[in-house]
Amino acid sequence: MIGASWQSIDSNQDGQISIKTELTPAYRNYYTSISGLLTTPQFAGWYQSLKALPPFSEIAASMKPTRIHIYLGTEDAQSRWIWSVEDANLLPTKPIIRLFPGLGHCWPLLSRHA
Repeated sequence: MIGASWQSIDSNQDGQISIKTELTPAYRNYYTSISGLLTTPQFAGWYQSLKALPPFSEIAASMKPTRIHIYLGTEDAQSRWIWSVEDANLLPTKPIIRLFPGLGHCWPLLSRHA
């Protein structure tokens, strides 16, 4: 999730990633970059609005839908599909969940898979 190939994190090029000396520093650097980005004028407002949102359980409880469709790629690197399936239990209406094996986060909804 840090947007870097594992080879670039393997600083000593031994074909293995050390949690202590390679992975942890890479994540710290990534976190620092993202934290800095979220303070820029382009992203600060978006981030503050995201933090101001109520918990999903509150939003779900207030919904009055008649039908909910959830489409999920099972290879999403940003969010595990099972989390959405578990969160679906919070919705007032049982959703129709459709899983797409082998597809990731940004798969085209209007593709041959839809």
